Amino acid sequence: AKIIEVIQQMGMRIKAKWGSNSSQYRRLNLSNPNQFNDGILLINSRSIHSKLIEYLPDLEEFGLTEEKLLEFENLNQEFEIAIKHFDDIVAMRDEKTLERVNLGNQLYDLVVRYTNFGRILYNKKSPAKYNDYIIYRGRKSSNKNNKKAIADN
Repeated sequence: AKIIEVIQQMGMRIKAKWGSNSSQYRRLNLSNPNQFNDGILLINSRSIHSKLIEYLPDLEEFGLTEEKLLEFENLNQEFEIAIKHFDDIVAMRDEKTLERVNLGNQLYDLVVRYTNFGRILYNKKSPAKYNDYIIYRGRKSSNKNNKKAIADN
């Protein structure tokens, strides 16, 4: 992701100035940003940005400018918006899934109601038509068990 690339570029500036064993570099927590989830990555990115503001005078000779820090802050804001947008999409998907399940349950209830009417109408009148209104159990069991009807519907 773009934000990880920028974090690594900022880390290279610190490493070039003070080295990878310096306290300044360790404070950035750059161990492996690819393993962070989005929320942790955003928190760390904002933390890195605030530390870079402190280090700005020392890192100007390594190409860090206020403009680059502003771009980094804008990237953080865009990333936060993208996270919120993704969360909204996931919530909408969950709502639509629940809506489909409820509609499916309503349809099943309606089918059960009409099969009950059909069984009542054709009981002892027409075995063929009666059998058309029987809802069978799932196909996982043996063939004998498949023919057992759900009578309490």
